[in-house]
Amino acid sequence: MSVNEKRYIKPEFKVVSRWPLTLTCIYCEHEVLPKYVASAEWHEGTLESKRYHSADSHWARKIRVENLIVFDAESEARSRGFKPGKYMRD
Repeated sequence: MSVNEKRYIKPEFKVVSRWPLTLTCIYCEHEVLPKYVASAEWHEGTLESKRYHSADSHWARKIRVENLIVFDAESEARSRGFKPGKYMRD
């Protein structure tokens, strides 16, 4: 995908593997191994319940694919209003 295309096309990925969590771009088939995950279903829009987890934690496998939110870095998760999960350092 070119730089210009990135401005117009929303990134979309499909799950190739749940363990380890592996995604591929539906456009170019580039493989992505996200470091952190969250669930769109669990956080219910409240700051206290918006938690992210390590992609290799048991929580990652419990998130339904349609609710999966992925982050490359903790800073990205925090900038979107998520706090570390119970088993992560704050």
